[in-house]
Amino acid sequence: MKSQMSKISNIDTKMPITFYACRVEIVTDPEMVSLAEQMKMPRLLNCTVPLADAEIVIRESVVVMNWLSSSPRWSARIEETLQCLAEDANGRPLLTAFIPINELIMLAEDLNSDCALDLRPAFVEWQALGATEGCFDGYRLDLGTIEAVESATSELSADLNPNGLEIL
Repeated sequence: MKSQMSKISNIDTKMPITFYACRVEIVTDPEMVSLAEQMKMPRLLNCTVPLADAEIVIRESVVVMNWLSSSPRWSARIEETLQCLAEDANGRPLLTAFIPINELIMLAEDLNSDCALDLRPAFVEWQALGATEGCFDGYRLDLGTIEAVESATSELSADLNPNGLEIL
């Protein structure tokens, strides 16, 4: 059974978002190699490692998040892997998505054409430095806020007929 991933709407637009470059490296620790062989899971040895000095923090995240929310292609792509894997130094949960670097460059092209925010040169540079994927971090809304948003969305959906018109 596929686990449920987070939604872009679960990201706090009042907080910064971060894009950073990573590359896949192979773990060579003998114990891990042995475990991967015993489990017949060679991909267990793949490890994503951030590249030094390859990070972009967007403090005013609302523009990017609104754009992502309105882009079915990119919101679906990010939500495929968006999950809570880490916290910041203060214990606040982060939602992280992983995107192949070539797709991140395409995302940047679309973002620039719609919002005049040009991240493409940085992402192309990351690729030249050996990045195989880009990661995206956003702060997760607190669970009470997420539940309220989901409840409001459910109520709104219940008020719509199959033609998408509000029933009065």
